[in-house]
Amino acid sequence: MNFIPILVAVYGTLRQYDTVTMEYSPERNAHYLEDSEFIGMTSSMPLFYMRDLEGYPGIFLNGGGHIVMEVYEVTSARINQALDDLEGFVKEGYKENIYDKIPIWTEFGEAMTYVINEKSSVYQKAIPEIQKGRFPIIISGDWKYKEFYQKEPNRSFIERVLQKNM
Repeated sequence: MNFIPILVAVYGTLRQYDTVTMEYSPERNAHYLEDSEFIGMTSSMPLFYMRDLEGYPGIFLNGGGHIVMEVYEVTSARINQALDDLEGFVKEGYKENIYDKIPIWTEFGEAMTYVINEKSSVYQKAIPEIQKGRFPIIISGDWKYKEFYQKEPNRSFIERVLQKNM
């Protein structure tokens, strides 16, 4: 059976480029996509929010925020399976997926992305820690510019980026 190429939108440790400069600045898992074509940078529709899960991000549905993403064309079943394995995605509808794989709309067309499966036992066990303030929300929606709400709630992400680049 031939694999039909798909677009995949990534937002965390799979990213390869800096959001502001667009310079090559690979995250630790970017090598998974080295044989895939970079299509472009995008910002999701305002449907999500992002948390720092201590070394990697997770995005959640129903957050009302934009997520900065890179879109790649995946043309290999091997790469697609490696991404699913990395994200703990077994199959659609499986209760213990760590991340679910969902379609989103981008300016490049429909792309698949991974969102936290809030029904999984892994997530359910983390709820008390989230309630204690662990796993902060990344209000910028950009893993490359991890700005936590707890640090500077009164300054916008754009103000901080501009200040860093002046």
